[in-house]
Order: sequence, then structure tokens, then C-alpha cells
Amino acid sequence: MPLHRTVCGLEPVIVKAIDSLGSLARRASVRFVRPEGVVEAYCDADVTRRIITNLLGNAIKFTPPEKEVRIEAAMAGDRVRLDVHDAGPGIPEEYKSKIFQKFGQVESRKEGQKFSTGLGLTFCKLAVEAHGGEIEVSSVIGSGSTFTVYLPATEPPAP
Repeated sequence: MPLHRTVCGLEPVIVKAIDSLGSLARRASVRFVRPEGVVEAYCDADVTRRIITNLLGNAIKFTPPEKEVRIEAAMAGDRVRLDVHDAGPGIPEEYKSKIFQKFGQVESRKEGQKFSTGLGLTFCKLAVEAHGGEIEVSSVIGSGSTFTVYLPATEPPAP
């Protein structure tokens, strides 16, 4: 994946991602917890916006309308940490590794609830890793999930 990386502030990238969701964003309350201070990542702003849009879109789809989706950004040492929290049904432990796989659609037999739509989270994983970052998920059944993305804050030193 070709990336055009620069050091960029994440606040405008997050705001643009929220705005790009249009009517989907109005299905749930999306709250951007603005960081204290400037949060900058060494990233491709357009690709990073697509990552955030995808994670927010999934969070909105799985969050009941009366609940909130929250996104936060903060510095974490030499990396940036982005958290997207939803208030959905949660993801069973045995499915957490499968949701990032290509066409890794997972469905709970009990509730018929799908935990991934197929390619969106695969794109997120590949795009984050192309940046030299990581993506992970934590989840509590009945309380929701948090997708966490780590991106480098600065350009890596030349070899």
C-alpha cells in the first residue's frame, strides 16, 4: 500500500472522518474526546481518515441508538493511540482474532449478531501495519468493544 506520510495533527483527521459518515453518524451519538495538547502522528492523513471512518462506522452499526460511540486520541510515548469505543454487544473471545481476517465475518449463533462485515477490519489492520503501527480489540460481552490503533508519532530514523 503506497503511503504519503507526513507529520500531521490528528484532530482535523478525526473531525473529517466523523463528517464523512453523514447520516450514519446521526444514528448514534458520536463524541470526540478532544485531546489535551496537540496529537500528531507520522501517517498518511487520507488513509488514516479511512481507518478511523471504518472503525467509527462499525461502532455506530453495533451501538444502540440511545448509547454513545466515543473516539479518543492521545500520545503514548513515541506513538499515538486512537481508541474507538462502542456500546454494542461485545465480541466473544474466540472471535477476536478472526474479525481482522479477510472475509472474517463472524456471527453469534445465539443472537444472529454479526461481528465483522468482511473486509473493513482487514483493511484497517493492513493499513495500520503499513504505517508501522498496531491494531487491537478489547471487548466485554454486553458492554461493548474498544478498537485501539497505535501509529508512530515521528518519522523513523533513516537506515
